[in-house]
Amino acid sequence: MKNYCLRLLLFLIVFMPFNLFGQSYDSLWKQVSEAEKQDLPQTQMTVLEKIIDKAGKEKNYGQLIKARLKHCQAMVEISPDSLQPAVERLKQQTSAAEESDPALAAVLNNIMGSIYKYNPRLADDSEEQSKDYYRKSLADPSMLASHRTSEFEPLVKKEDDSEIFNNDLLHLLAFE
Repeated sequence: MKNYCLRLLLFLIVFMPFNLFGQSYDSLWKQVSEAEKQDLPQTQMTVLEKIIDKAGKEKNYGQLIKARLKHCQAMVEISPDSLQPAVERLKQQTSAAEESDPALAAVLNNIMGSIYKYNPRLADDSEEQSKDYYRKSLADPSMLASHRTSEFEPLVKKEDDSEIFNNDLLHLLAFE
C-alpha cells in the first residue's frame, strides 16, 4: 500500500500540468508583452488580472501596482472614457492602503499625484490635487527612509544612481 501511494504521488508530480502550480511573474509578463505586440488589449487585460490576483495574494506590491497601472492603460486604449473610473478605483485602493500599509499608500499617493499632474482634464483642480497627493506621499519621511525600493520591484527599477540615494522610498518619492 505504501509503495502504491508513493507511485501515485510520483505520477502526479511528473505528469501534472505545471499551470496548476501557478505561473511565474516572468512568464505572465511575457504573455502581456506578446498580447501588447499583437494589439490584443482584452488578452492583455486577462493576463494582467492573473498577475493582480497572484500579486495580491502574495502581497507583492511592485507586481500588483505595475499590473494595475498596465491594466488601466489597456482599458483606456479600448475605451478612452474609462480613465476616470480607473482613477476612481485607484483612489479607493489608495484610501484602503492608508489604513493597512503606509509604504504602499505613500507609493500610491505619489502615483495619484503623477496621474493628476499629467492629466489635467481629470479635474478642475487637477494641479492642487496633484500637490495634495504628493504631500501625502511624503508625510512620514522616517517610515519612507526605512523602506527599500526593492520592495516595489518591478514597478521600481534600480538604476546606476539608485545607490547614491540609498535605494529608499523617501528619495524615490521625493524626486518625483
